[in-house]
Order: sequence, then structure tokens, then C-alpha cells
Amino acid sequence: MTNISKEDSDDFLKINLFLNNGIYDKGINLIKKNIEKTDISKEKRIKYKTYYCKFLNDYGQFKHALSIINKLIKNSFVLDNKLCLVDIFLIELKVFNNLSKYEEGLREIIKIEEILKNITGKSSLKIKKRLGSLYEIKGILLGNSGKLKSAFEYFSKSFKIREEINNKKDLGSIYHYLGWYHGLKSEVNKALKYFNQALTLREEIGNKKDIANSYHEIGWVYAQKGELDQAKLFSEKSLELRKNLGNNLDLAWSYHTFGWILSLQGDYERALTFINKGLDLRKGLENKLDLAWSYHEIAWISSTIGQLDFAFKNAKLSLKLRLDIGNTQDIAWSYACLAKIYYQKGELDQAIEYANKSHKLFIEVGNKADIAYSYQIIAQIHYQNGNIESTLNYLEQSLALRKEIYSTLHISHNLFLLIYISLEINDMQRAKQYFNDLEELNINQHNKLVNHRYRVSKALIFKNENRRKLLTKAEEILEELIEESILNNELKIIAIINLSELKFEEFDLYKEPQILNEINILVDELLEIGEKQGSYWLVTEGLQLKFRLSVLTHDYSKARKLLSQAQSTANNKKLKRLKISLLKEKDRLKENIDKKNQLMNKYRIAIDEIFKRVKSKTQITQLSSEKYEIGQDNISKYIRYVKDLENSLYNLKMFGEQYYSMLRNYIGNDLQKIVNELESHIMNKSLNRNLVQGIINTALKSAQSIDSISKIFEILHKPKDKKFSLFNLSKILEEIITPSISDKFIDIIIKQETINFKIYGDESLKEGFSELLLYMSKSKNNYIKITGSIINNRYNIAINDFNSPLIPRNVCDIVKEEVSINSALPSQFIDLLLLATIIQYNNGSITIIPNDQKGNSFNITFPILE
Repeated sequence: MTNISKEDSDDFLKINLFLNNGIYDKGINLIKKNIEKTDISKEKRIKYKTYYCKFLNDYGQFKHALSIINKLIKNSFVLDNKLCLVDIFLIELKVFNNLSKYEEGLREIIKIEEILKNITGKSSLKIKKRLGSLYEIKGILLGNSGKLKSAFEYFSKSFKIREEINNKKDLGSIYHYLGWYHGLKSEVNKALKYFNQALTLREEIGNKKDIANSYHEIGWVYAQKGELDQAKLFSEKSLELRKNLGNNLDLAWSYHTFGWILSLQGDYERALTFINKGLDLRKGLENKLDLAWSYHEIAWISSTIGQLDFAFKNAKLSLKLRLDIGNTQDIAWSYACLAKIYYQKGELDQAIEYANKSHKLFIEVGNKADIAYSYQIIAQIHYQNGNIESTLNYLEQSLALRKEIYSTLHISHNLFLLIYISLEINDMQRAKQYFNDLEELNINQHNKLVNHRYRVSKALIFKNENRRKLLTKAEEILEELIEESILNNELKIIAIINLSELKFEEFDLYKEPQILNEINILVDELLEIGEKQGSYWLVTEGLQLKFRLSVLTHDYSKARKLLSQAQSTANNKKLKRLKISLLKEKDRLKENIDKKNQLMNKYRIAIDEIFKRVKSKTQITQLSSEKYEIGQDNISKYIRYVKDLENSLYNLKMFGEQYYSMLRNYIGNDLQKIVNELESHIMNKSLNRNLVQGIINTALKSAQSIDSISKIFEILHKPKDKKFSLFNLSKILEEIITPSISDKFIDIIIKQETINFKIYGDESLKEGFSELLLYMSKSKNNYIKITGSIINNRYNIAINDFNSPLIPRNVCDIVKEEVSINSALPSQFIDLLLLATIIQYNNGSITIIPNDQKGNSFNITFPILE
């Protein structure tokens, strides 16, 4: 053996110091300086080159390191010092691990064990030290191959040797890997214990690289436990240290883990930023295992926020790499990710196929956290298939496993899903039990995602209590959450669907058209999400809600088309839950149409009878008021009279039917509601105060609609009066702005040069402007601005308000067109139709433009007269 000089000894100490603290440039320069010496022995040169390979391995230059190692091994077999050869092999094993060449590494270990057996004349302590390192790296290779049981066996052997030698650095290393093993098994408390033991020893030594590794793994374990503040703290510590150490392999993991923790907090955008930083580093490192994890995490987060095509692409990249590596646990997670994506898309056959593949491998590996997830995704697929009992069974199994390992974040997900399903089957007692557990978690865990799950669950509980006060609270909670931008796609979808259902109930109560507009906006957002992520079940949910909107607006032709489209998708994609729901909707549609037709037939019979009586009475009255003498001329005159009378009566009947047609458009739904309420309660022989008040309110609204329709009808059939009066607009406004309207902060601005211009019209003009201002003044704290100006040789009156509900676009379009007896709007907007009728009768025109968020702009123009 060549003796090591003091100078060489000092250099080796420096090199170790540089290696452990990430001072790579100085370390490599010192190594190259010694290698280039002409007077050093072959053994020393090999030793320096071995250190050089350690640096290359840390730098991520694995193939370069491997090419040098192959030459060193060839040259080292001739050396007397076989421990030097073993050291080279140990570096080679670490390079094999980083290149994901686990089987090659395990085969190489057989050679090393043989060399160690045959070494004689060396200190048993030195041999034991190498044997401890060999068992440790063998455990790592086995662990990364997914063979955790065998990995633990070799970690235990290494620990026994290192405990005997009591070298702090080596002991810290094996504590670290025992923690890693227990972490992979989701035995988080054991993992934390070993990682903290490793950290204590490493802090005593002061090795920054090892300390950063301990911080990283402790952060990982805290994240598994759901203690995300602690996880983030340790992960950040690791990241800051590694930024200065220059080891891209480790730095990539810090970026990845920090991004993963952010995703658990619901901060998906920042999470992807950090994970992509890790991916960029890994693309240049030739490490398939780590690269696969980057693609996997990007796929998982992308699917969570609904970017399913991008998620699918990354999941496939991850699976391809993992199949090459052969790690059972990692392959199972790739299958689980694909199951999740297919489930979200509504392709349930593929989803259950990958979920079962994943579950089988997870059972084989034996990790409780992994098995818990596979139970959860299988439960969700069963739910979409309409198998509620199986859904609850799998969710309960998942929850039980997660409670064993105390994975709080994932427990909150199980509880949320169990609350959701329990409410669907009307099991309020069970739902409240789960909700109490979730409430406790929310109090103890300061986590945005847990809080969102708790608040959505609270809204669902309130919604199913079916008390008006609680329904309002449920609606408020969901609106707040949607305004806050729920980033978790699952929660966002559930919030939108349930808020839409609550607004349907609100519309049934108040019949305000703005509510339908609000529902329409929500459903459009749902459909946009569904179409963007290619989700069949989500698009079908959206179509079902659109169908319900069409039924409420009596557009039965559109309703049939939407229902047919939704049923076709549900049938083709085997969405059993939605198939059942859509069949019920179809039955309700038929029932609604039958009731409407029955009611309309009763109206027609009544009208025919009225006109029969009118005709008879008119003929008798007219004939009795005239005396006819017998004679040819008188007979001819009588025949002509009878024909004229019949024509007049026919026109009267047509006029009446037109009026009836207009009434039917506006009050048919109200009358139907009254009839239904009375029939159902008369059958039950019960009429309570609230019911009676509701019927009275509906009847009053119908009476107001009839009054407005009568005015419209009167104006439409009123001849244009050529003796219109001249009106000054400013005086009209002064007359109609009453104290109740002026309280709404009306600001009248009429340009000075237009103040004396006058317009032709009749007294109905005042009523028209009054109706408009009263409509605007219904909104609380509204600010209304009126301006007058001349545009394109016409007098333009612009009336803007800033707080009333947005008027739907289709309503704006109808009001802009010429009003006729066939014009139809929801009854809530009948006053606007009356306004348009008055403006058009007075030779004016009107255009309504909704503002961006609240309020509307009315532009009314008239010909100019001086």
C-alpha cells in the first residue's frame, strides 16, 4: 500500500469538505491539480479520480462519471489495495441508482461482496465500514425498484454494522434511509423519528449537503401528515441550502417537493411553477425515476384544475418511463393518475380498468396511503355508475386506512365525499356525523383546501335542510366561494351545480327573470369547463341544467333537443347515474306539456263559448233595432247586413284570440302554478296561511301583467294621432321624478344646447319614462344618470343605472325590434315591453345595453323639432 503524505491527507480532507458543502469548482480544481502531478502513485491518482466521479455524480453528469468509473475499475484490479476498488464500485452503484439502472446495480453488488470476502490483511473495521455502505446502497436500489421488504432487510443490516462502528456521518445516513423506508410505507411517525435522529447527528457534524437532505425529507413527511405549515418550513430550508450547494439532482427534488406542498395547499399555479423548475433541471440529468415523478406531478395537478388533455399527455410520459424502470409502486401511481383523468372525462370503462390495475399493484406493495387512494378513486367511479352502496363502502375503507396513518388532508377529502353521497341518498344524520368530523379538522388545520371542503359541505347541509333561511345561507356560501376562485376543480364543479339548483328553487319562489340569467351564466361556465377538459359527464350535467332552463322559459322544442343530446351522451358513455336522472327529467317534461295542453284546451273552450254568446246577443240586438219591409231590395240589404255582421264578429273573435295569445305568453305559468297548488292541497284537504299568501302573490303578479298587456294591446291597436303635442323632455322628467325615485340618487345631466328641443308625442310618453325609472329604482342604492344630446340629427336620451340586475341579451334584442302582438318576454320584463311600445308609438326607438357587471344603459332617440 502506498503511504499517504500529509499534503495528500490535507488535500483529501479539503476535497471532502468541498464535496459536502457544495463547493464544486474548488473541489474539482484541487482534484485536477493532483491528478496532473507526475510524481504521484497509480493508487493515489485512482483515489483522486474516484473523488472526481463523486463530484460528477453530484453535478448530475452520470454518464461521464460512469465512463471514468469503468476505466478505473479495469485499472484497479491490478492494485494490491482492494478496498480502493470497492470504493470505486460503491460510487458506481450510486451512479446506477441515479440513472435508474437498479437491476444492473444489484448484479454488480454480487462482485463487490465477493471482493470483500477475499480481502485479507486489512482492518476488519475498514471492511465493515464498506460493508455497511454496500448494504445501504443495496437497500436504496431495492427500494427504488419497489421491493420495500427486501430494502428494509438490508437497511437493518447496515444499521447494525454502523451502530457498532458508531461513525456519526454513516449512522446519520442509515437513520435517514430508515426514515425514507418508513415514509414510503406511510408510517409517518416512525419516518419522522428516524429523520430527526439523522438531522441531530448531521447538525453536529455540520455537513450542509446532508442537513439539506434531512430538511427535505422531514418536509416530505409533514406533508404526508397534512401538517403543511411545518412541511413548507422544512422544505423551504432545504431549498435555500440546496440553491447554494450546486447539486442539481437534489435541487430538482427541493423544487418538486415544495411545489407538491403548495398543491396540497390549493396553490396550484405556484405549485406548477416550482415543479416545472425541477423538471427543467431533471431534463439534463438522465435520471428516469425523478423525471417520471415530474411528469406525474404535473399530470396530477393539471387534472385537479381541469386541464385533462395536458394531464393525459404528461401521465403517459410518466408511465412510459416507469415501465422501463420497473418500480411497482410508481407504476401503480401512474395507473392511478390515468384512472383519475379518465374518471374526470367521464370515460368510466377506462377509468375502472386503470383503477383496478393500480389497486392490484398497491395491494402488492402494501402501502396503506396508496391503497386508501385506490379505494377512493374506485368509489368515485362507482358513484358515476350509480352504485351508491359500493361507493359508500369503498369510501369507508379509504377513510379507515387514512385515519390509521392520520393523513388529515386526505381524511378531509374522504369526509367531504361521504357527506356529499349521504345527502344524495337523504341520509342527513350520517351526513351530519361526517360533517362534525370535518368541522373539527377545519378548526385544527389551517389549510385552504380543507376550509373550502368544509364550507362547501356546510352549504350542502344547509341546502338539504330545505328551510328558506338556510337555503339563503347556502347560496351565500357558494357564491362567496366561487367569487374567491376555488382552484380545486372537483369543488368548483360541485359548487356551481349546487348553486344552480338553489337558484332554480329561488326562481320557483320569486319568478324574477334575473335569477334565470344568473343560472344561465353558471351553467355556461360549467359547460365551458366540461368542454375545455373534454369531460363527457360534466357536459351532460350542463346540458341537463340547460334543459331545465328551457322548460322554465316554455321553450319545449329546445328542451327536447337538449334532453336528447344529454341522453345520447349518457347512453354512449355509460353514465348510469345521469341516465337515471335524465329519464326522470323526460317524464317531468311530458307531464308539464300534458298539463299545459290540458289547461290551454280549457281556455280555448271557454273563449269559444264566450264568442258564441257574443255573436248571438249581437245579432238579436242589431236585428231588433231595425225594421225591414218585405221586398227584394230589403232582402238583399238584409243579406249584406248579415254578412257584414258575420265579418265583424269574425274580426272581433280574431282580435280576442290575439289578446288571449298575448295573455297566455305572460300568465300561463302563473295560472298553472295556482291551479297545481290548489289541486294538490285540495286533495290533501289542507290550505295553510303561507300557501294562500303565495297564491295571492302569484295572482297579484298576474294581475299586474294583465294590466300591462292591456295597455300594450291598446297602444298597438290605437291609430296614430296626427295631433301629437309638443313635449319638452326636461319638463317631463321633472314631473315624473317623485320623491321615492329621487331617493335613488338620480343625477340629471342634459346638455345646455339641447334643453329647448321638443319632441312630438302624447301623454303616454310620461308613463313610459315613469315605468323605466320605477324599474331602475327597485334596486337598492342605485345611481341613475340621465343625459340628453343630439346624435345623427336625432334627439338622444341616455339613461344609465349602475346597480340593477343585468338584463339578458335576448330581452334586449326583443325590445329593440318592432313590438307586435307576437312579441314575447318573461313576465318580469313586461314593463320594458310596455316602454318599447310607447316609445315606438311616439316615433322613437330604444336600445338596451347591459353593463359589464351590474346596471344597464337605455338609449332612446326621437326626431328633432325646434
